[in-house]
Amino acid sequence: MKKLALVFAIAFAFSPAAMAYDIAFYVGSPNPGWYETPDMLKDVDTIIAKTGQLFKDIQKFDDAHLA
Repeated sequence: MKKLALVFAIAFAFSPAAMAYDIAFYVGSPNPGWYETPDMLKDVDTIIAKTGQLFKDIQKFDDAHLA
């Protein structure tokens, strides 16, 4: 029984890591003086490079893509 509980605990702990999610980044013009556009674009690219494998679909959008 202890072995079965251990197997379920391990499976439960790693199950969220196996799921793929979508993520979107707003890369339009930030508020003036808050966040510079080149810094924002560099940070978004860094995030995608380091965590992109965790997501099924990664999108970037700006004001032109808003309805």
